[in-house]
Amino acid sequence: MAFPVLMAISAGLNAYSAIQGGRAARQAAAFDAAQLEKQKKQVALEAIQRENDRMEQFESATASNIAWFAFSGRDMSDRSVKAFLDKQKDVAYSDVKRSNYQSTAETARLGDQQRQRLYEGRQAQKMSYIQAATSIASGWYKYTDVKT
Repeated sequence: MAFPVLMAISAGLNAYSAIQGGRAARQAAAFDAAQLEKQKKQVALEAIQRENDRMEQFESATASNIAWFAFSGRDMSDRSVKAFLDKQKDVAYSDVKRSNYQSTAETARLGDQQRQRLYEGRQAQKMSYIQAATSIASGWYKYTDVKT
């Protein structure tokens, strides 16, 4: 009589172990997803910092160029001066756009990873329930086989 009881206990422990493993996998996935969310925010902040730095650099360079043109005796209404300053402005804004696009792409990639980790966690938990049910069914089958 003790042997069937041990089989039932073993099946129960196997089922409990499988469920706990699934819960742990889901919690680990949730933790990873939270870390990826932090990385997404960091990427967005870095993009803002890069934009601010680039615009500050542009404004400083523009002021220096205007001062140099004035020192050189160039009239600010001169078309070549205006074309030069417009080109510098275009380059700066193009740099900012490229940086923002890169940030958007990186944020999207991290979002995909985040969703993937959450999905994997849910799947691991579902699989643990199936393993638990299989352990119980197997234990029940062995118990009835030994009992008869």
